[in-house]
Amino acid sequence: MLVVLEKKACQNFQISELAHQQNHYDVAVSRRYYSIYQLLKSKLMEMGLYYPEKGNTYLHTRAKGILTDYCKTNDIPRQYHRGIHIWDKLKKDRHQADYEGNRLLTKDDFKVFCKNFDNFVAFLKSASIIEKEPWETE
Repeated sequence: MLVVLEKKACQNFQISELAHQQNHYDVAVSRRYYSIYQLLKSKLMEMGLYYPEKGNTYLHTRAKGILTDYCKTNDIPRQYHRGIHIWDKLKKDRHQADYEGNRLLTKDDFKVFCKNFDNFVAFLKSASIIEKEPWETE
């Protein structure tokens, strides 16, 4: 299951790149969010910190609590805790991309999302949750 989640994470990241190239920023944001969502789910399960419950798919909210507890119990320096708040920003942008019908996201919106995305990935690395993104090329 963990390998499948990481493969899905890679596929979503690749589709995000293709959507970005076509100026489909809503799709790019949505797929990029799910790439980190699936990677985080896989890593938290691998670490024994997250156990999916049948019928309970609220990983975003549960992961926020798990990450907060993890930072506290593993003495992660306070400056890195802001990554937890970035997680909320990513979800808010994904929600706008998927559900808001009043406007399409712009290239600038996508750039801001990508900056937050990169900062969240850096947080996960600094907290030793991931070593590298599976979509990184060697």
